[in-house]
Formats: sequence, C-alpha cells, structure tokens
Amino acid sequence: MESSSASAAGLTRRANFLELFFDLVLVFALLGVVSRVVLDMSADSFLQPWAGLLYVLVLVLPIMWLWTTTSHITSRFDPRRPAVQVVVLLTALGVVFMASSLPYAFIERGYAFAVPYVVLQVGRPLVLVGLLRDRLQRALYIRSAIWFTVSAVPWLAGILVQGGARVGLWAVAIAIDLVAARFSWPVPGMGRQLDSAWDPAKTHHLAERYEQLLLIALGESVLALGLTYTRTPVSLAAALALVVGFATTVFLWRIYYYRAGQVLPEAATRPETGSEPAAMSGAPMC
Repeated sequence: MESSSASAAGLTRRANFLELFFDLVLVFALLGVVSRVVLDMSADSFLQPWAGLLYVLVLVLPIMWLWTTTSHITSRFDPRRPAVQVVVLLTALGVVFMASSLPYAFIERGYAFAVPYVVLQVGRPLVLVGLLRDRLQRALYIRSAIWFTVSAVPWLAGILVQGGARVGLWAVAIAIDLVAARFSWPVPGMGRQLDSAWDPAKTHHLAERYEQLLLIALGESVLALGLTYTRTPVSLAAALALVVGFATTVFLWRIYYYRAGQVLPEAATRPETGSEPAAMSGAPMC
C-alpha cells in the first residue's frame, strides 16, 4: 500500500510485533558491537582505545542505518503485506549475519558484514519500488538504489584487504551512504525531490520505535546484570555493583520515558528556522 493512499489511522498506528521482532535482532547486534569495542577499550596500548572508537563507529553506523531505513519502510508501507514482511525479516536475517561477524570484522569474516549490508541496501529499494504508484516516490527509491550501488564498491573492496585498509574503505562507504541520503540521493537527469524522511503524521510512530528499542535494550541490560551476578562469587563489591547497575538502568528508563520520550514527537515536528522539521529533513530513507 502506498503511503499516499494510507488512512489516517494507518499513519498514526502503533509499532507492531514485526517491528518488535526486528528491534530484538538489532539489540543483539548492538550487544555484539559493545563486546567488540570492550576488548579495544581495555587494551594496555595507548592508541588501541582510540582506534577502538573508530572501529565501533564503522561497525555501528551501518547497523543503525539499516534500522533507520527499515523503520522508514514499516512507517511508509503496511507491514501486514507479505512483501513488506519478507523484506523486514530478510533484513533481520542480514543483521544476524552482520552481528555474527563483529569479533572478526576487520581481520577475517568481513564478507559476512559487508555482503548482507550491500545486498539489503541495494535490493530493498528495487523490491519496494514495485509497491509504489507515485512516480516521484518511485524515482526516489531508484535514486537511492543507485547511490547504494556506488557505496557498494568500497564496501566490497574492503573485503579484499584487512586491518586499517578495511576500516578506511568501510568508513568511506558509510560516509557515502549517509551524505548521499542527506542530499536526497541526487542523480543527474533524474531531478531532485525534497521530502521529509518522516511525515509529521508519522512522528509518533517513529517515537514509539525509539521507545520500543530503548526498552528492549534496558531489559537486556537487566538480564546481563543478573546473569553476571549469578556467575560471580558472593561479595559486597559484587552486590554493590549489581545495585549500581540496576539503579543506572532505572534512571535511564525514567529519564527517557518520563521526559525525553514524551517530547520526541513534538521535537521532531517543530520547524527549524521556519522550514523542515529539525534534524528530520532530507529524503525518505529506503
């Protein structure tokens, strides 16, 4: 179903179980990123922690970009449609492959990280364009597929090298993806359409996606705290660490759900200098 033909109720619908399932997969991937960077941050070398920060950016940005583009898909298209469900579930499978490669992403199994990302970002717009009737929206999805094909070159080239060379190529690739999307994927001869990534009527849906993702992440934090405490010998220090960790999780939950989460939909629709919504301008992300 094309977004222009969706009902008002569909535009303001709540996040559904398909999106919940995808968010669970994303949290699994983010835990893999954290586990990967902890090793670098705890290294004795002075430079290794700083390099670890670059590594985590190169790894987390593609994963979060997949989440962002998938959130747009489930916001613009009816997630009850079989084609949309297949797209989202295949995206979840791709994220699982990417997460499984994180400990070895820059030394061995780079293909398991880059190939799923490229296939998803190039293939999904081509599949979804068949569900659109609006000519401008179809052109937008085609332009995004063209730019994702351009960034596929450094993504796939990074598989052929290791270490710093792979990090550099992948950093260039994700920069191309983000910058091209920010400028609406300009392609000579195809024109340029300025459109908001999230229509104002859909910002409540986007806010619920963030709330849902954060709640899963906080629940995973409590689970990790409990499992770690169970495996740790009983001591005052361990009990104190459990209490501090749990209290921190509660504070994060309360800060977001009783303040930040409540103002997010309004902040997303508030105009910046009288133009597009602040931090939400740019083309729809496919």
